[in-house]
Amino acid sequence: MELYLVFSKASQVLHTLTACQVNAKQIERICHQYGLWIEDEDNQMIEDHLYKEYEAKKTNVLHYVSVDGAMYLTRGESWKENKLGRIHQAENLIQTCQSRSLLINSDYIIHLSW
Repeated sequence: MELYLVFSKASQVLHTLTACQVNAKQIERICHQYGLWIEDEDNQMIEDHLYKEYEAKKTNVLHYVSVDGAMYLTRGESWKENKLGRIHQAENLIQTCQSRSLLINSDYIIHLSW
């Protein structure tokens, strides 16, 4: 039941913090609208090819990949899985001292199962 009350909880928090009455349904509409705007922006970036593939000369360079996944319960549906990957080249890992290193550049990739 708690999963279905997140917007009413947000309404209560806003009232507590600001003494302002905002309907839970209005908060839900605003959240969905922002989600649509973000999705449209992401889709436009994909269409504009702002996410580029690796250049051919970099394909033979040593790359490291870290991957992790999690399950989350979606509202009104079921459990979904996401995967988060982080890719970096060996040259981007700099040794700062004998027992420590620093990663100066990496790319994140996420996959959401639907």
